[in-house]
Amino acid sequence: MYVIAPDSAPRNYVIHTANVLAQYIDNDEDGIPDDPAVLKYLVNENFVVPVWTEADRKAFRRTRCSRKFNFVASMYYDHDQWAIAGNLAGIEKTGKWDTNLEEVWHIVTKGWKETYPKAFGDQKPSLLTDAMDIARGGYFKDLPAQYPDKAWYRYY
Repeated sequence: MYVIAPDSAPRNYVIHTANVLAQYIDNDEDGIPDDPAVLKYLVNENFVVPVWTEADRKAFRRTRCSRKFNFVASMYYDHDQWAIAGNLAGIEKTGKWDTNLEEVWHIVTKGWKETYPKAFGDQKPSLLTDAMDIARGGYFKDLPAQYPDKAWYRYY
């Protein structure tokens, strides 16, 4: 699986994104993907993690090459928050965030969703949607203005 970027992307940003991806794929760092089936899906479906600008993304969408790759998230080196030295200098303090943690997570969870739809599917029924309904205090087709008092998870 690749992290892709134009020549204009700062190398340390690209490497940082690759490191975040590697941690999600091989969290115990033994050199073997923690779930080879998920990585196999992402590779076979040509998923990539782009590090670019919105202008780069728009230009890429107009090329024949764009049809050969899949991505469900992007890192924008010109405006996303980065937890690397010289920028946010890490995420040790409250309020510091690394957008990579969320954006790369979207890509990896796409692999889980497609590899294990009965467990991680985002459409009912799946173990995930059942658990979310319990956490929210019920099923809601639309985002409610207020969740039940018994809800221990709320998404606004």
